[in-house]
Amino acid sequence: MHEFTGEQLHYHAAKASFPANVLAAELLALRKQLEAAHDFNAELNEQVDGMIDDCDTIQAKYDRLREACLRSLSELGVPGPGYPAPVANAVDILNAALAEEESDG
Repeated sequence: MHEFTGEQLHYHAAKASFPANVLAAELLALRKQLEAAHDFNAELNEQVDGMIDDCDTIQAKYDRLREACLRSLSELGVPGPGYPAPVANAVDILNAALAEEESDG
């Protein structure tokens, strides 16, 4: 951030008809506000980056679970007569979960 010399402050204060100490105090207050805004933006950016990382992690877990469901369905095949009820139920549960996921978008 630009630092004003005492000479520059006196020059600009005289030019603006302000006492140098008033101008210096206003510039200092403005600098503090700008630094606070900069710090806030930096903190906000860190939080957003963390949220994006969390979303990426959740998406990766979701993708692995979806792939596991699809592989499980492939292994189980299409239940027919003679399939044990738990296997047929598992296929129905997996198909319903995947159909719900697809309808949610």
